[in-house]
Amino acid sequence: MSTEIEQPKGRLLARMAGKFGVDQGKLLETLKNTAFRQKNGPGVTNEQMMALLVVADQYGLNPFTKEIYAFPDKQNGIVPVVGVDGWSRIINSHPEFNGMDFRQSEAIDTTLAGAKPCPEWIECVIYRKDRAHPIVVREYLDECYRPPFKGSGSNGPYEVSGPWQNAHQAIPASQDHDSGGAHCVWVRRDL
Repeated sequence: MSTEIEQPKGRLLARMAGKFGVDQGKLLETLKNTAFRQKNGPGVTNEQMMALLVVADQYGLNPFTKEIYAFPDKQNGIVPVVGVDGWSRIINSHPEFNGMDFRQSEAIDTTLAGAKPCPEWIECVIYRKDRAHPIVVREYLDECYRPPFKGSGSNGPYEVSGPWQNAHQAIPASQDHDSGGAHCVWVRRDL
């Protein structure tokens, strides 16, 4: 690791290492080989690691519990992607957050190949203490559906994207780092 890279990151690495009670060098090496390891292509550079750690530190995200990921981009680099648990932390720790509700269509879609019957749409409603009206985002199943993969359990790989999509509008801090549609699939809830 060059001195040029170490100096600007020193305080950030020290803060992150202190949070986990580990040596700075060991933290950097461990993150590169575990939480931010890339399947294909070159490893994470020091500059990319700095970008990931800045985002993790700014929003209090833990890379070891998959709150933030290093997602490969089309230029063989990486971008910070906030995971489901990360969005949950950002939303729940925001001082103006005042709860959320889910609403779903009464109409059930049975037309998508390989899909179980699901509501045609789902809404996430986020309430803020400083707003008179809630922020509502509606996701349509036919725009987000991906066929289930084998062996994923009885409901397939569905998850609710409503809170994470809505967080972009409801919680200002979450507008800075896009999930890139990484969570645009649904969780089938008991109807």
